Amino acid sequence: MRGTKLSLLVAVCVGMLWSLGTSSAEAQYIPRHCGMSYPDYGAVTVGSYIVLGRHTPWAGDVWWNDAMEGYVGRVARVTELAGIDPVGCPYVHVDADGGSWGWRVRDTSIASGPTGGAATIPSWCGMTSAAYGPLTIGSRIILGAHDAVNGDTWWNDAMWAFVGRPATITAFGGLDPGGCPYVRVDVDGGSWGWRIRNMTYMAAGAPVAIPTYCGMSYPDYGPLSVGSMVILGAHTPWNGEMWWNDAMWPYVGRVARVTELGGLDPHGCPFIRVDVDGAAWGWRIRNLSLTR
Repeated sequence: MRGTKLSLLVAVCVGMLWSLGTSSAEAQYIPRHCGMSYPDYGAVTVGSYIVLGRHTPWAGDVWWNDAMEGYVGRVARVTELAGIDPVGCPYVHVDADGGSWGWRVRDTSIASGPTGGAATIPSWCGMTSAAYGPLTIGSRIILGAHDAVNGDTWWNDAMWAFVGRPATITAFGGLDPGGCPYVRVDVDGGSWGWRIRNMTYMAAGAPVAIPTYCGMSYPDYGPLSVGSMVILGAHTPWNGEMWWNDAMWPYVGRVARVTELGGLDPHGCPFIRVDVDGAAWGWRIRNLSLTR
């Protein structure tokens, strides 16, 4: 037990050190996972402006009250980092509802300011009118596999071939049956509808963020490729599982070159292999940082 607590403390400290040198894209990072024992709020701080989103299920639990519906899609200022909910999802309190409700950070988006619109892609569904945030016809994005919304992935296996690829938006599709906005793109000839909640926006000149979610059935590596230079990070738990060996600690914080895109670990987390450890270990990409 003492060793476990020490490992978690080291992981937290390493994360704090990395945060001192994050890029502008990484500064927009919002954790999308739950099951935490210690809250990770990512870029969200007291005073941050966020776009409120409807809670999506985690382990079947939405932790939601229908009175919150009236605030979905509104820009609000964070007044308190409130901790974790009963299933380990970090949540905050905001000014828009007078601090009445706890809002899971995983379902929010960073906003540009009190009068600005969403700076990131809206991640909630259940809309009655499609909100596309910063996306326009012609926007460049990275395609992502759909996650389940109310048990529905709205997905065709033929789409796997395009996951992780850059694409240009050719049309706004409207809303799918679950109220999720979707678009059509050039790389598949406009054949499929892609939910915007699962894609990454490639703002002009901005680096693409590394995917931080697990539970995948097909690996999404984001901007990583063989040859990418990364900073190795200690694995954080996904559904309570770290997929970690203590022999990896000496390499944490070191710069390494990706030698292999390794696939998925047993928990659906993409991992890579690197040169500094002789490719001995699988490193979850969700805990890496790009050096450039």
